[in-house]
Amino acid sequence: MAPPRLLELEEDTQLAELVKDWNFEEVQKFQARARKVARRSVHHASSSPIGSFALLAVFRRYTFRLTEASVSLALHACLGGAPAGFHVCYIKERHFKFVVSCKSVGFMVYELKRVITEQFDVYFHLWRDGGANWAREERIWNKEEDLSWTKVLSKKEKAQERIKEAKKVRFCEKLIQDSPTKKAVPRQPTDENLPMQSVKIGSFSCILKEAMGSGFSPFAIAAQEKPERHQ
Repeated sequence: MAPPRLLELEEDTQLAELVKDWNFEEVQKFQARARKVARRSVHHASSSPIGSFALLAVFRRYTFRLTEASVSLALHACLGGAPAGFHVCYIKERHFKFVVSCKSVGFMVYELKRVITEQFDVYFHLWRDGGANWAREERIWNKEEDLSWTKVLSKKEKAQERIKEAKKVRFCEKLIQDSPTKKAVPRQPTDENLPMQSVKIGSFSCILKEAMGSGFSPFAIAAQEKPERHQ
């Protein structure tokens, strides 16, 4: 759809050249909906923003230089109304405050959240007396956007990540381990199965029996006298 006949385009040929390829089909749709629901125009039909409802437009992508005049035409392209009636005011890079006719229309714009065209990608936030709320909403949105993207690491960054992982201290999930299972228990010797030993002292033969199971080794000595030989 060709650009509508606007005073701004007649007075500024550069703006007219800028928007000659823009699509203005949404102008009629949103404008008609605002008149039906809120029974008001989209823009604030006054030379002063007093009594209007303020919002914030944040541009994420754009193919033209953002100025108050070009942003007014961008808002007209997606919301309708008169560009001058938005009373666009520069806040900071890519952030512009603008007003609409009333609160009902303002919340209709806020419900759009985002408008994407070939020339720009704009988000709408509530202003609420100074912008503390839209600033918070923008931080939340930026965080959600960061989480939705997968970061592609370079070889150097991957190597640094591996070094960080290697330096981390790792503990076993179970610090106190169970005792190993006993597969076999050695048989303890008893007095009955101890080997018998003997020591010969002169004509005596002493049988030694070692007692096990204590810290020392006493011996039981039994002496036997050999019978004498008769000649």
